[in-house]
Amino acid sequence: MMSENATLHAVPETRTLTPSTLLELVESRAANDTCRFTVLSESGAEETRTLATLLEGAGRVAGAFRASGMERGDRFLLILPSSFDFLETFLGGLWGGFVPVPMSPPTRLNRIGDYVERMERIVSDSGARFIITIHELRSVLVHATKGLEPGAILTPIDLARRGQPMLQPVDAQPEETAFLQYTSGSTGGPKGVQLTHANLIANIAGGFEGLSIRSGEDIFVNWLPLFHDMGMIGCFLFPIQANCHSILMDPLTFLRHPIRWLEAIDHYRGTISHAPNFAYQMCASKIRPHQVDALDLSCWKVALIAAEPVLPETMTHFEEAFAPIGFEPTTWFPAYGLAEMCVGATYSDRGRGAILDRVDRDLLEVKGIARPRTGLRSQTTTLVGCGTPPSKHRIRIVDTDGNALSERKVGEVVLDGPSRMRGYFEQPETTANTIRDGWLHTGDLGYLAGGQLFIIGRAKDLIIRAGRNYYPQDIEVAAGRVEGVRPGGIAAVGISNAERGTEEMILLAETLTTDSDTLASMKVSIRKSISRALDVTPDKIVLLPPRTLPKTSSGKIQRSEAKRRYLDQTLIVPGLQARLKFWRIWLGGKLRLGWLRLRQNGSDDSARRSNLQSESTR
Repeated sequence: MMSENATLHAVPETRTLTPSTLLELVESRAANDTCRFTVLSESGAEETRTLATLLEGAGRVAGAFRASGMERGDRFLLILPSSFDFLETFLGGLWGGFVPVPMSPPTRLNRIGDYVERMERIVSDSGARFIITIHELRSVLVHATKGLEPGAILTPIDLARRGQPMLQPVDAQPEETAFLQYTSGSTGGPKGVQLTHANLIANIAGGFEGLSIRSGEDIFVNWLPLFHDMGMIGCFLFPIQANCHSILMDPLTFLRHPIRWLEAIDHYRGTISHAPNFAYQMCASKIRPHQVDALDLSCWKVALIAAEPVLPETMTHFEEAFAPIGFEPTTWFPAYGLAEMCVGATYSDRGRGAILDRVDRDLLEVKGIARPRTGLRSQTTTLVGCGTPPSKHRIRIVDTDGNALSERKVGEVVLDGPSRMRGYFEQPETTANTIRDGWLHTGDLGYLAGGQLFIIGRAKDLIIRAGRNYYPQDIEVAAGRVEGVRPGGIAAVGISNAERGTEEMILLAETLTTDSDTLASMKVSIRKSISRALDVTPDKIVLLPPRTLPKTSSGKIQRSEAKRRYLDQTLIVPGLQARLKFWRIWLGGKLRLGWLRLRQNGSDDSARRSNLQSESTR
């Protein structure tokens, strides 16, 4: 009989939170000027507003929604760049009892058709009555969106012209839905995660505890998009709970100029900043030493790394690149989370750095046992500990029958606690399949060791070949070592082969290279790299043009969708350019100018709204 401690990990309760809803929390923190937000444009211009100022704007937004016929509980899509308009509109929804549904703006013109299709699915699934977006995108959606009247697609300026401010917020209840966070779609179609006020309050308290945030002292500096759970909660709600200053960058600024992130941390003396694994790798790969000579990162105390598999190699590369300017290994703060738990589910210890576990590769792949081992790289694999759950939350590893497994045995990660979602919006069957006996089944594979959670990958992404389990991220890391392969543009998938009675390992990789001889040489190098690392070679390597592989709005490779397109032979469609000609001509200029305008000026819409509001009070 296994002991409870061998199968279940819980941290004793150490903190309670007085506010029971987000509105109570926001109102209590708005009473002083410590909690404030600074939005940076790509040009470097900045604007700062206190939480109290944002609440004034929220009251106006709530009044405009009410004047437009919105009723308590109604949903609206929020498609805005990271800006004060986004923050005020989100808070305005909470203020009036309306439910925001954040969604990413389109980022790829050659995927605009896919974007509109996804948006229409979310509108239909959520029953959203309005879409709030910028003028340039509204011009497109009016012609492309089905199921909504043209008058239902509004801009922040439209809202500023409607109705009187709503002076008092609704009396929100803890079990009411605060907002819908649609899943990224990395393993299937989008689903609306219902997050209640109680869920979010518990998760924010857990994050405060897990990150050991210092109220009024820590400074958050982040570029993560606000429409994503890690950005919304980690960059907006966590600082509110902590009464801290939060600096927000546009994600496109980081993607175009990764050094801006580090410059902002140095300039504002940021102490907490978080990002997915790929962002740290991008900095280590693209930023040259002479570009950071004048920077000082010694202020950075928590480098939270999550949202996708945390790779030891990435941390090593980042440390080597930026240790000379003050980055300390103890700054690493691996974590694990998912939208169904609001965001964070496990956290490391502040100031401890990453915990690494080097285990026997053969035993892991064949038996699902993570036994510590030293030896050659081809005989071992190194995994990163993602911490432990905060107070009132529990974690467990189970087999396919739902039975709890002892430590160091690989199984599905299941979670429980007050951060757990209410369910998927109007999808009772999917909810019942995901939440069983009170436990949230994540679909992620991992194991526990000393209470630490170690994540291996998605169960659906496993490649099973000749009785061995291969984890796609291991294959992708090995392929990524080859010069010419685009970082973040690699997907390893398994394709069933009935004749062989096993799965074929297919590697899909993007590259800028077009020369046929160089492409052939790259394939040879990729095979050698994977063979050296894993003692296996892919059955087929497919080299693709940049931006071919499907990704979620947060930049994760959608392996299941890539697999589907590979099988359907639609990864590269010869007639795609012709079919998108209309979108490129009509949308291209409008959308590019719109994003450029918002990034350069912080938000012209915000300025125009402020002018309208000033005129209305004269």
